[in-house]
Amino acid sequence: MNFILNYHCFDPRDPFQLQQGRQSVLLAIRYVFASSPLRITALIAIVLLQGLIPALNVFMTGKIINTLHTPQISDHALMFSVAIWCLSLLGIQLMTPLVNLIQGDVTEISTSHFSANIMRRMNESFTLSLFDNKERYEQLEFLKKEAAYRPLNFIICIIYAFRAAVMAGSLLLVLIAYSGIGAAICALSVLPMIIINIHIQKKYVHELFKNSKDAIAMRYVYGVSMDKSFLQEIRLYGLGSYLLKKFSGSAFNTYKRMHQQRVRALITPIPAMLLSLVMLFAGVYLFLSNLRSSDIAVGALVMVFQSIVMMKSHLDEIANYGANLTSMGSFFHSYHSFMTEEIEPVTNGQKLLPDNTPFSLSIKHLSFGYEGRSKRALDGIDLEIWAGEKVAILGDNGSGKTTLIKMLLRMYAYEQGDISVSGVPLQSLEIDGYRQQVATVFQDYGKYEFTVGENIALSQYDTEAHSTQVDDLLSKVAFPHPQQTRLGKQFGGDELSIGQWQRLAIARALYRKANLFIFDEFSSSLDPETEHRLFNEILSLDTTVIAVTHRLGNIKEFDRIVVMAEGKVIENGSFALLMGKQGKFYNMWHAQFKSVIAESA
Repeated sequence: MNFILNYHCFDPRDPFQLQQGRQSVLLAIRYVFASSPLRITALIAIVLLQGLIPALNVFMTGKIINTLHTPQISDHALMFSVAIWCLSLLGIQLMTPLVNLIQGDVTEISTSHFSANIMRRMNESFTLSLFDNKERYEQLEFLKKEAAYRPLNFIICIIYAFRAAVMAGSLLLVLIAYSGIGAAICALSVLPMIIINIHIQKKYVHELFKNSKDAIAMRYVYGVSMDKSFLQEIRLYGLGSYLLKKFSGSAFNTYKRMHQQRVRALITPIPAMLLSLVMLFAGVYLFLSNLRSSDIAVGALVMVFQSIVMMKSHLDEIANYGANLTSMGSFFHSYHSFMTEEIEPVTNGQKLLPDNTPFSLSIKHLSFGYEGRSKRALDGIDLEIWAGEKVAILGDNGSGKTTLIKMLLRMYAYEQGDISVSGVPLQSLEIDGYRQQVATVFQDYGKYEFTVGENIALSQYDTEAHSTQVDDLLSKVAFPHPQQTRLGKQFGGDELSIGQWQRLAIARALYRKANLFIFDEFSSSLDPETEHRLFNEILSLDTTVIAVTHRLGNIKEFDRIVVMAEGKVIENGSFALLMGKQGKFYNMWHAQFKSVIAESA
């Protein structure tokens, strides 16, 4: 979590943050290696062998030249030298398919490994608290976006940087034999560029974070402009030009900042390049001075210059890949934080409740506020619901109805008060076991682009078998497609209306033999006839039922009605009792049915 805060205010001159960058690279190496240790070990061995080939090629070049200047030339020795030279020349190319095979396996395994671990970590969280913490949510969004390619890019960069380092090191050994100081200066000539490239990369990543808001705005506006569900309003209200203006504004801000960064990247390296040039000149001059004063073969002279050229090329590769590795390490630092730091405020209990026994609920002095909001969503709720009772919860938007449901489902840790289920404190219950005994239809129900049967039975559905229970539920909710029908355009399936998706969500809840049914605005997209029939179906269930609703047509059938306002229970009783009080419920009823009452009068 701290990573997000620190990285937004990154300063390359800060020693602590520089150390954090190095730690990120070490974390990256550790996590990447752990994702596929055997293949990565094999890949390192092959790349190491590849790295020694250029030095072998240089050595054999000098040996062949010296052999040709020898008075007596052995054909066998010359043929052997030429064969080794040819093999060394083509060695990297010959080994490339094997490297590509193992590297491809590593990247696919590693990429899926990181994404699966993020999913696994999410599954370890019992609640929704992660999404209400701004810093944690930003961290999760960053990981979701980057996990698809950051490990892949890091693996490619680390492989090529390692290979370049081995190649440069082997060539350096060749050069040291002729001038240790000259070899050292030639090698060090790339150091200024490595330092400046790392600095530029860090500034570049810093600018990317600055551009994140504009990038998010661009993606959102572009997505809205291409989304069928928005197009009717866009056409009707003439929003096309307005959205294009917002997109272009964010795109220009991004371009302006990144252009300035690219200009700085063009100018900033000039002093480092001049320093590198001077150092390279000094190193080469030392070599020439040493060679001029000694009796050296022509082959050795060729070896020296070929080695300098190749080593410089590989050192430049190290500078580029090393800078990229430093910037990529940020993903792994955030990944490490997400995987190791505490993200769950709710502790799991151990107690289990009996099956096939309707739950009773006891809520006492319950208070809760969402993170970052000053006003409490629930403020001292007291409520008793008996086993098998059918209770409707009403109230204006923002009155706390849905938040109360989330508390009952233990999606958040409440601050004050207590909830008991059938006499057992909610925090003492084993969460997964408790939730398996509860069936819920949320306002934002899941629309899974699987088959119809999978949407209802989820993980319990057998795709090879035909379920009569699923057929019965499809008939109850009047769903028009059979259970084998694939849904969603992404997989070439059928596209459903909102009302049809809602019917599937209701069937999904009814599939579970639950001790508590909770319906949160479950009929908002249903036609009146279907709504009435499903209400009767729900009210006939032999278990405890809680329904949050704004639709009052079937409200008389509930055993009790609870009215909420500003996080409190303000009315609680039967239909007749609340109508007699002429309070909030009375006003809601008359507001919704005033025209009907007037017509009947």
